[in-house]
Amino acid sequence: MAANSNSSFMSIGSQSRPPTLNREEFQQWKIQMISFLEGIHPRIAEYLHNPPYILVKLIPHVHATSTTPEIPEYYQPKPQTD
Repeated sequence: MAANSNSSFMSIGSQSRPPTLNREEFQQWKIQMISFLEGIHPRIAEYLHNPPYILVKLIPHVHATSTTPEIPEYYQPKPQTD
């Protein structure tokens, strides 16, 4: 019984340490983890379900030449302007 109460204490976590996952108590851990994250930032749980939109630009494919390698197309985040 003492080991079980100790593991329950460890699974709670603290303000600076997130709760430890115990697979048998996943729903309780999930609630504690959301509370922990909201303590860091009030809207962080919202961002998990609805991430902020990040503008990106497409960098086109560049064919190889005799002096440069081939570069495949890729996305690059656009700088934010506030």
